[in-house]
Amino acid sequence: MKVTLEEIPAYRYAGILAVCDAHNIRRGLAAWHIGDPSVVLKDGRFFMAYSATSRHFGEVAGYPATMVQCLMAATSDDGIDWKKSQCPLLIRDGDTAEPQPDPNRIGDFHRPCLRRENGKWRLWFDYWLPGKGVCMGYADNAADFMAKGGFKIRHDLKEPLLDDWPNPDVVKVGNQYHCFSDPSGHPVPKGASAWMSRQLREAISDDGLTWKKLDFIPPDKDADACHVPQALGTEMGGQKWLYLFYATQVGHSRGDGSYHYEYDRIRAMRRRIAAPPN
Repeated sequence: MKVTLEEIPAYRYAGILAVCDAHNIRRGLAAWHIGDPSVVLKDGRFFMAYSATSRHFGEVAGYPATMVQCLMAATSDDGIDWKKSQCPLLIRDGDTAEPQPDPNRIGDFHRPCLRRENGKWRLWFDYWLPGKGVCMGYADNAADFMAKGGFKIRHDLKEPLLDDWPNPDVVKVGNQYHCFSDPSGHPVPKGASAWMSRQLREAISDDGLTWKKLDFIPPDKDADACHVPQALGTEMGGQKWLYLFYATQVGHSRGDGSYHYEYDRIRAMRRRIAAPPN
C-alpha cells in the first residue's frame, strides 16, 4: 500500500535523511556537476534548489551513476548573485565522495522541482531505487529554507510516488498538479538505442502525492528522443495555457552510424486549460 503524507508525517527510512555535512562538500560532493536549477521567487528573494554530484569514482556497487548525487540550495536578492548553502538540502546519510560498496543503497537525489505552497517548501526529485531504477520522491520543509534537516522525506523511499520517472517537473494549474518526465517504456524498433525508449510522459494528481500516469506524448517525427521536460502554466489574452518545453537528442541525425545522446534543440508544445464548470 502506498504511504501517504497523512499516514507518516516525517518518514525516515534506512538512514536516509536531510543532513548537513560541510565536510562532505569540502571533499567534493559538488566537484563534477551542478545544474538542474529550480527557482522560486518569494517576498522579493530568489530561492533555488539544484543538483550536485561528486567526481566520477568508477564502478562501486550501489552507485550506478559512478558518482554521488545530492540536492543543494542557494538564495539571491537579484537572481544573478547567489549564496550557496553550506550543506545539501537532501543527501543519503553516510554518502561521501569516497563511497563504500552498498548494493542495496537507495539514494542519488537529483533533478529537483521546488514550489512554495501554504507556508511550506515542497520539493519533488528523482532518486535511485534498486530494482525500480530512477523514481520520483517528495520532501517538504515548513522551516527556514536552508535550515539543517529542514527538508523531510514524507514517504517510504521503497514506495516511490512514481516509479521509472526521471527528470520530474511539477506545475500546478488550478487545483490539479501536472508532472512531466522522460521515462523509458515507449516502443522502439528492435535493436534500437535504449535512449529512444525514453520519451515525454505526463502524470496528474490532486495533491502532489498520489499520481496517475497518462499515456506517452507521441514523439516528434524528426527526433529520435525527447527529454528533460520543463512545464509552465500561464494565462494570455484571458486563456489559460499549459506549456511544455523540452530538448531533443541528436540521435542518428548525423548519419555517421553512431547514436548521439547529446541535445541539439529546445522545443515547446502547449495545450489549452479548460475553465472549470460553473
